[in-house]
Amino acid sequence: MNGPVDDPPASVPAIEVRGLGKAYRVYRRPLDRLRELFQPAERAPLHATVHALQDVTFAAAPGERLGILGVNGSGKSTLLRILAGVLEPTSGRVEVRGRVAALLELGSAFNPELTGRENVMQFGSIMGYSGPALEERFRQIHEFSEIGDFVESPMKTYSSGMTMRLAFAASAFVEPDVLIIDEALSVGDAYFQAKSAFKIRQLLDRGCTFLFVSHSAEAVKSLCDRAILLDQGRVVADGSTDEVTAAYASRIYQRQRSQVWYRSSQPVPEAGGAGGPNPSFTESAEFARRVAHLRQGTGECRITDVRLLDGEGRDIERADFGQALTVRVSVRSREVMPPDVAIGVGINDRNGLQVLQFMSDDEGLVLHGRRASEEYVVDFTFENCLAQGEYSINVGVGQQGTIPTFPGYKQSESILDATFGGLVFLALHREQAPVWGKVRVPVKVGRAGEGT
Repeated sequence: MNGPVDDPPASVPAIEVRGLGKAYRVYRRPLDRLRELFQPAERAPLHATVHALQDVTFAAAPGERLGILGVNGSGKSTLLRILAGVLEPTSGRVEVRGRVAALLELGSAFNPELTGRENVMQFGSIMGYSGPALEERFRQIHEFSEIGDFVESPMKTYSSGMTMRLAFAASAFVEPDVLIIDEALSVGDAYFQAKSAFKIRQLLDRGCTFLFVSHSAEAVKSLCDRAILLDQGRVVADGSTDEVTAAYASRIYQRQRSQVWYRSSQPVPEAGGAGGPNPSFTESAEFARRVAHLRQGTGECRITDVRLLDGEGRDIERADFGQALTVRVSVRSREVMPPDVAIGVGINDRNGLQVLQFMSDDEGLVLHGRRASEEYVVDFTFENCLAQGEYSINVGVGQQGTIPTFPGYKQSESILDATFGGLVFLALHREQAPVWGKVRVPVKVGRAGEGT
């Protein structure tokens, strides 16, 4: 299963999982395991059965990039270990075709008593390399890992970072047909992480089938074109990364809503007035529907609407490059607004990566309450500098506090309300003003020393 084989036809899945299940027996006491072996069959078992995976079914085509999302305990790592051949399933069928490289745990495939060279040569032999080809792979792995002369030392003398780098390089440079990565493996410092990400993208461009487990919806959107969502060992969503990450975010915020107090939409008494009017929060019904499961906060105030306007104050869904845009945020306080409250706006691309961020307090505006249920409408106006594509708008309201170790700097001490993806729009650009990166900002170009 892990050795070199002929490339499978394109019509044959690189990974095929049917009805997969994994169950564990859990005993209250270690002695119960032994007692159960000798007790009569008709007696009640002394163990409880815990299902890590239940009836998991999916397939990945050759060259497909599949992300796996799920909260802790959903069965992600168990699934990867079965696909990598580390664990045996309790039920179901698994087929992984081609040469497989799996990064699941820190150097788990290496023998700490052997040197780095010995471990790499052994690993390469298992993956089907020999002779000059194996020597060339070792050279590439040694050079990429940057561990120098330590490659001749026993791996038990390595730091965790050195072990990570060698393990990643070994897995990447055997040219796998299927690459399995658990995000729990953090590969070295920022420099090495960037180099590793570049190598992963090279493998993907070559047509390597990629299976990536992560807690980060942004990372899955960036690296994968399809995703599945696991919950309590079952597949609950399978589709495009946009669809599955939205379902993932919804489940996360549903959990958060059950754990923190959220202000209901019932009327609230006006400050200082027993028997006075009881105004309720007036909220855009469409906006409330979009963010119903995608918000969090303490509830002391509520984001009631987010709109994208053009220079004439009209609501728009498309924005031309260079066009004046306004993100209008409406907020109401439950009681009198706490002091030093700021509004933040984040604009994310379709991969979930934040491209622009605006903070009201950075521009000198903080909200101060005068009465209960007071409405605040704040405009963030800017010129569209975004590359062509689809973007979503996230908005948060937080109470700001100072950072003792950095005088003059502030941070959000309490999130009062935050909504995610409450508004989506399409950015367009003209041919005469192409945007090659994420944004295009004004720049002056000239020969050094010429002009001012």
